[in-house]
Amino acid sequence: MRYVHSLIFLIIVFGISHVNAENDKSLNFSDALIVLPAAQNVRHFKFEGTDQLSYKLIVDYPADKIIRAISENLESKGWDAMQEDYLNPGLPSSHVKGWTSFIDATKQPERCVHQWLAQWENKRHDIAWYAFRYEYAKDKSPDMKTLYVYSVFIPAPLVKAAKEHLLQK
Repeated sequence: MRYVHSLIFLIIVFGISHVNAENDKSLNFSDALIVLPAAQNVRHFKFEGTDQLSYKLIVDYPADKIIRAISENLESKGWDAMQEDYLNPGLPSSHVKGWTSFIDATKQPERCVHQWLAQWENKRHDIAWYAFRYEYAKDKSPDMKTLYVYSVFIPAPLVKAAKEHLLQK
């Protein structure tokens, strides 16, 4: 199941980084995608039925104020923090376990990644998925000041379809 979680995340990040044609402010995006002040390189996208957002901030690790600002904003709009990953029941989200670290060997040079990844759910069962990441080349000095923020709004019908697909496996 962790494979599914990682695969879905990679698809989402791939979509964010490769669908530049849809970075169009005239499109309507979910208000669950929150752009914080001082955000740089802000990109909004529509991809495979989802709304997506990416940007970076210059903020020291562990970015507690940033995560708290996003969380409080979502909760004020009726979103509830999910204690477990919605596609991997039993796998604690970063709301529970906090930051994780790993080596990303899919990139060259290999990258050290520090990641906070979790979801929120609203009463309609839509999902707001946020990933906060610090990453740098494994053989370089750590960059623990450049925070990459990725967020995805997944409408309830897609959430339901993804869960049903996983149950069939």
